[in-house]
Amino acid sequence: MPQSSVSFSQNNIFGWVTALLIFFQLAWPFLLRFRKSPISPASSTSFFASMRPHFWLGYALPVLALIHAWIPMSSGHMPHTSLTGLRLATYALGLLLLQAFLGVAMRSTKGIAHIVLRRVHFTAMISIAVLIAAHIYLN
Repeated sequence: MPQSSVSFSQNNIFGWVTALLIFFQLAWPFLLRFRKSPISPASSTSFFASMRPHFWLGYALPVLALIHAWIPMSSGHMPHTSLTGLRLATYALGLLLLQAFLGVAMRSTKGIAHIVLRRVHFTAMISIAVLIAAHIYLN
């Protein structure tokens, strides 16, 4: 089997960076919402425009999580790995993909549909955080 050019310790660092980016992704809308003055009245920046980092990370994080998963899988061996932790991480990856689709859908809906999508988006966010925390704990 071909050996990966990235060591497991480098992949651990990559995983922690991805986890920090996920935390930033989760926190960004709340930081904007609960900041005393999210948008300066003199600024032409809208709330939608200030969410751009959240939108871009929403597309990038599933890719980063997949790369993080691919490195040990392509090496042919995964030492000290909990199968349950891997399954939880796989579910979190699936929810990250779902989140990207929900985010795109939320940008084009209004009214009740937007509220329902936002609640599903929020519930998926909580689920992702729990799954990632369990994955980190188990692996």
